[in-house]
Amino acid sequence: MSQAHKTAPCEGCENRRPELAPENWETWELWLALRTQWRTASITTDKYCKVIKTGLDYSSLFLVAKTLEIEVTPALLSKIRALESATLSKEGGEK
Repeated sequence: MSQAHKTAPCEGCENRRPELAPENWETWELWLALRTQWRTASITTDKYCKVIKTGLDYSSLFLVAKTLEIEVTPALLSKIRALESATLSKEGGEK
């Protein structure tokens, strides 16, 4: 193991990963399970073809949540939609 892996996490680093609050674990578990469930669109011109994300497939969201025994509450759905919006903004898809 390299020396870098033996050291403690940098408490003062600005790129340090934030702690996940306990009330967000269920949302995060569902979000990770949904990471392949995006609707997409193709933009094609004579010079290029680009595929962009347009949003989550919400029928999949409810099926995956049921499979994971996660209740989709209004609060959980709001958190998922915030993650979806942030992802689309970052990647240049629909908002």
